[in-house]
Amino acid sequence: MQSNITFQPTTSFLIKGDISGIQSFIFNVNSKLAAQSLKGRSFFIKILLELGMQMIFDKYTITEGAVQTKAKVSTSGGNFILLLDLPSQNHIDEVQEILNKALQFTGLNMLLAYVPMGQNYGESLKELNQKIRERKYNLLQGKNEFFEPFERSFTSTINDNNKWVKVTDQLKKVTHFSIQKSGAKMTNGVLSIEGNQMKLGGYTIHFGNEGILLNKYLESFFPVPTTFEMLAQDKTIKGIQKLGVLAMDVDNLGVTLEAVKSIEAHRAFDLRLQQFFNDKLRKIIRMPDFQNKIYVVTAGGDDSYFVGKWNVLLELAIEIKKNFLVDFPEPELTISAALVIVDINFPVVRFAAMADDAIKDAKYKHQGHKGNISLFGEVLDWEIMEKEIIQLRNSFNSITNSGLFTSGLLTKARLTSLKIAQGEGIQLSDFWKLGYYMRKFQGNGSKILNQYNSYLTKATTETNPVRKKTYKLIFAVAARLAEFDKRRN
Repeated sequence: MQSNITFQPTTSFLIKGDISGIQSFIFNVNSKLAAQSLKGRSFFIKILLELGMQMIFDKYTITEGAVQTKAKVSTSGGNFILLLDLPSQNHIDEVQEILNKALQFTGLNMLLAYVPMGQNYGESLKELNQKIRERKYNLLQGKNEFFEPFERSFTSTINDNNKWVKVTDQLKKVTHFSIQKSGAKMTNGVLSIEGNQMKLGGYTIHFGNEGILLNKYLESFFPVPTTFEMLAQDKTIKGIQKLGVLAMDVDNLGVTLEAVKSIEAHRAFDLRLQQFFNDKLRKIIRMPDFQNKIYVVTAGGDDSYFVGKWNVLLELAIEIKKNFLVDFPEPELTISAALVIVDINFPVVRFAAMADDAIKDAKYKHQGHKGNISLFGEVLDWEIMEKEIIQLRNSFNSITNSGLFTSGLLTKARLTSLKIAQGEGIQLSDFWKLGYYMRKFQGNGSKILNQYNSYLTKATTETNPVRKKTYKLIFAVAARLAEFDKRRN
C-alpha cells in the first residue's frame, strides 16, 4: 500500500537576527524619567532577541528543549545566530514581515538574514554577515517593502515614558518572565504595554515569578538612588557635581567571530562574552567603589552604556578594561571607551549622542589604532592614562590640598600646557611661563616639569599617533581632572 505521506528534504540554514536603532530607542527619554525608564527599554532589547528566536521556532514547530538549545549558536551583542535544518526559508520571511509591522513605531528594526550552511563555517558566517549588511543598507535607502499606515495613537503609546517606567518597576518586583503566544489577535500586532505584560507581534511577555530567570538579562542590580541627579550629587564622592555617561565597545569583535573555525568555537566564545558582560560585570558593579553609584543602562559585546558621577565612571572604565584584557587575552581584541561629562540637567538624549560620537572617535579617529579612551574630547592611550595621567592628577591634588598651590594657578598652568600640546613645536616662552606657574610647587614643581619635558621628548619620537598625542596632553588632562576633583559645582 502506497503511503500518502511526503517528506520534504531539509537544508541546514544559518540564520541571523540583528537589532538596529538601539541607542536612539533606549535614550529617547524625558530626562526627568530617565533613570526610571532606561532599564525597561534596555531589557526590552534583550527580550526582543528571545522573541525573534521564538517566532522562528514556532513557525517551524520546533518545540522547547534540546533542539532549541542546540540551535542557538550565539545570543549576545544585539543579535542572535541560529543553525536549523529547515524545509524552506519562507517562514523566516514571514517572521520578518511580522517584526517589521510590530516594531514600526519603536525606532527599532530587527533584520533577519539566512544562508545555507556550507562546508566551511567561517565562510558561511562571513556570507551571513554580508547579507545582514546588505539588508541594513537597503533599510537606510528606504527599500523596505512592508509599510502600512497606523493610527497615531500607537506612536504615542510606544514612546510614553510612563509605560517604560512601569516596565522597570516590574523588573524590580519579579524574578522571572515568560514569552507566550497571545490568545487573542492584537490590533496590528504593534507593541503595547499594560500592567505586568508587554504584547508584540502576536506574543505576550509576562512578568512574574515563573518562567525564565531575569538575572540572566540584567547585568546589575538597581542602584539605590532613583534619579541621575542623585548619583551626580553624591557628596560622599569628592569632586564637581557633574554627570557622566560612559560608552564602551569591544574592538574587532566581528573580525574575531568571523575567524572562528567551528560552531563549537563560536558557542564557546559567545559564552565567554555573556559571562563577562553579565557575571563579571555584576561582580565589578558590586565592589565598594561602585555599588549604588553606577547605573548600568545596557552592557554587551558592543555598545555598553553606564551613567553616574563622572569620576566614578572613570574608575569603572579602567576597572572594566583591566578585567577584559585578563579574560580576553587575544591580541586582536581590545576595548574602547568614551566618557562624556555634562551638567546634571543636560538632556539625556543629547549626552547619549555625544557619547556615541566620542566612542566612534576612540575607535576610528586614528585608523588602525583602536582600543583607546576618549576624555575631554581627546582620544587618549589607555596605558598612559592609567600609569601617567592618573599619577600626575594625584600629585596635583596632594599639592593643592596642602595649600601650596591654588586652583587658579593650576588652571593657568593647564591652559599653557594645552597651548604647548596643540603647537607643532615647543615655544620656549610657553615653557618658561609654565615654569613660572609651577614655582609654588617648591621641589615638586621642577620634578613635574622635568617629567613633562620627558613626555614631550617621547612625543617627538613616538610613531603611534594616539600615544604621541597623549604624551603631549598628559599635563593638561591631569590638571583638568584635578580641577574637577577640587570643585563642588
